Amino acid sequence: MKDVWLMRNGNRHGPYYLDELRQWKLDGRLRQGDMYWHAGLDGWRSVEALFATTTTRTAEIVQATTKSHAATLLIDDSIRRIADYERLSAIFWMILGIIQILSIVGVFAGIWNLIGASERFKIVPRIRERDSSVPQLYE
Repeated sequence: MKDVWLMRNGNRHGPYYLDELRQWKLDGRLRQGDMYWHAGLDGWRSVEALFATTTTRTAEIVQATTKSHAATLLIDDSIRRIADYERLSAIFWMILGIIQILSIVGVFAGIWNLIGASERFKIVPRIRERDSSVPQLYE
């Protein structure tokens, strides 16, 4: 909205867009003694003050945006670290679960081997006595 008035050499001009006046400043068309006014001001002010305020506000916005971006990066990094930790934790728990399953299977296999060993211990004396029923055990 065109809401900024310009005063030069006692003559009022405008209204203008703030961006128009900013471009005039860049082009060198604004002069040292030029004044501006817009609704809400109690009087005319130097154009230099207008752009100093705008520059300060722009710097504040850039600083806030940079802080926000840094906070986002920090959050993203934290999320990445948590995800990496959880992936490693899942691998650890999977390995532990496999070991536990193998341990249970190992227990059953161990029991089976103990039973087999006890049966073999029982057969040793029969083999020494040349018991005729022993070959049938191996058939």
